[in-house]
Amino acid sequence: MSNGSALYFDPGDTISKVHQRIRIGPVWKRGISQPTPLIPKWFAKGVNPGNLGIKRNIFAGNKIKTEVDSYILSEGAGNRRALAEWKKGNCATAISESCHLHKKKYRDEFKFLEHSDRTEIEPHGQTTTTTDALYVLTSCQPFTMSGYTIRSHNILTSLRAEGLSVAAVTRESYPANIGKVPRTNPTVHEGISYFHHLPHLPSSLTSKQTREHAGAIIKLSRRLKPAVLHSTTDWRNGTATRLAARSLGLPWIYEMRGEIENTWLSGFPKESQRSVMRSDRYLSLRRIESELATSADAVIVLSEYQAESMLTRGVASKKIHVLPNSVSERIAAKAVDKFRSQRELGLRPGFWIGTVTSVVDYEGLELLVEALYRLLKSGHDINLAVVGSGSALNSLRAKARELEVEDHCHFPGRVPEERAHEYYHALDLFCLPRKDTAVTRVVTPLKSLQASALGIPVMASDLPALREVVPADHLDLLVKPEDPAAWASAIGSVKSGRIRIDPEKARSFARTRTWEHQAKRLAALYSSLSVSAG
Repeated sequence: MSNGSALYFDPGDTISKVHQRIRIGPVWKRGISQPTPLIPKWFAKGVNPGNLGIKRNIFAGNKIKTEVDSYILSEGAGNRRALAEWKKGNCATAISESCHLHKKKYRDEFKFLEHSDRTEIEPHGQTTTTTDALYVLTSCQPFTMSGYTIRSHNILTSLRAEGLSVAAVTRESYPANIGKVPRTNPTVHEGISYFHHLPHLPSSLTSKQTREHAGAIIKLSRRLKPAVLHSTTDWRNGTATRLAARSLGLPWIYEMRGEIENTWLSGFPKESQRSVMRSDRYLSLRRIESELATSADAVIVLSEYQAESMLTRGVASKKIHVLPNSVSERIAAKAVDKFRSQRELGLRPGFWIGTVTSVVDYEGLELLVEALYRLLKSGHDINLAVVGSGSALNSLRAKARELEVEDHCHFPGRVPEERAHEYYHALDLFCLPRKDTAVTRVVTPLKSLQASALGIPVMASDLPALREVVPADHLDLLVKPEDPAAWASAIGSVKSGRIRIDPEKARSFARTRTWEHQAKRLAALYSSLSVSAG
């Protein structure tokens, strides 16, 4: 969704996201009449927050969403109810409750989710190829640093090292829609060209957005002449890539980095998830993702468990390729000096458990605080570091204060990538306490492979996807999810030596999962698809 249409259809959520990216609070404290780089002079002179009926502290905390929603959504209670129903996945109800542009947008997206396979675009034949593959991505470095962009960039750079010619194009309006404007198009980051589709007046309708994005992929493909189009999830990328591939007569790959309907589901309280799974949106998302997978020439998944899930959706086994999250060979060659890293990070010497991750609810990080509390009470001298930011960081800090263990906790928030590497080195035990949810049972994390490559043992919740990131010799480190007592016992056993850990076993496991190895497999897949298409 473009910035303008997002502001219109869900203003509270949009401005709240802007607030998370820029600190506006001090501006309101000293008065909006004082212009800043974020507030131009014409706005400062002509606008008084009191005239808008909005409190001066509107940008403080979570008040912004409810206050701005109530002010801007002036088309009536119907649209407000429709928005609430839409967010709960009740698409048909949202359409019936809404009016004007809201109804048009909701109806268009729901219809597209239900019938995207019927959408076509005029043919643009392509006979020659000069690029091996064009990736279609949601986001990219250097604008976004996440597990998603780390995987994408490592795959692309490893393919280039294999001698392949590759490039990528990001979703419509990115990165402008996250408040960042690229200086050049493409953005060249560490030798990889990331092209951007930045329309002047993007549509608010899903069907038009998809056609426009497909058109941009076609235009770029006619310039780069790729042999294969390679799309990553979610369905927005997939449908645009499929349209472009059909138009150009090219093979295309759908890389499913998760199950979008279950990722969406994980944002609801556990007690309401069963009913949400029956909602229009959940069922439509599952249908469109399954339909894209079955229609693609090849499907890439992250785990064996996810591959089995694809079989139940009707995807032919010969189409499915498992390319797990991996690690660079150069990281696996690094030596670790735990005490030097602890000293440079300002951490007290001792036994440290922790993780480097996005701090969100399904990661289950409060369990580590509860386990730490039990360990300290039983006499263990132990510390916890959680590196990263996210929606659950404040509640994590509050839990540490509640249990009075904050003196043994370190929550630095988001840190630069180089600094994050140092935190890996400082840990004695890397932890993945993910909750048992539909998405965590399928999706493997990226973060633990780096720990294994450095010889640091990985303790994880005993879930299907996570069993694939723990070496076979370290199965004692799989622990019952959402059970603080079991985690405290297992961590204590590692610290006391009752569970024996061989760092070389972890390193050997990581060496079987390197980006360089995955690039060779992917290059072979591109070649086979090109030959079949030819």
